[in-house]
Amino acid sequence: MNPYSGFFIGMLAIVLLNRLVARLAYLPFSEVTRQVNSISTHDLNVHIQSPGTKDELHELVDTFNHLLSKYQTHGSFRKTL
Repeated sequence: MNPYSGFFIGMLAIVLLNRLVARLAYLPFSEVTRQVNSISTHDLNVHIQSPGTKDELHELVDTFNHLLSKYQTHGSFRKTL
């Protein structure tokens, strides 16, 4: 057995574990992106479901939903004029 084989197996394990952890960490961002892309300009009654992460992403989703609510209120007010 090569003396470096343990090193290479360890490095491979680190790379694979790193990819798995990165993919799991990115899942909430992927879901929010999918929801934002599904919003139509003709139907702004939709709000993005919060990822429940209690971090900056959660705050960004809440801010975006608040913006949609404001636009919905002022957009419907504008249509009545």
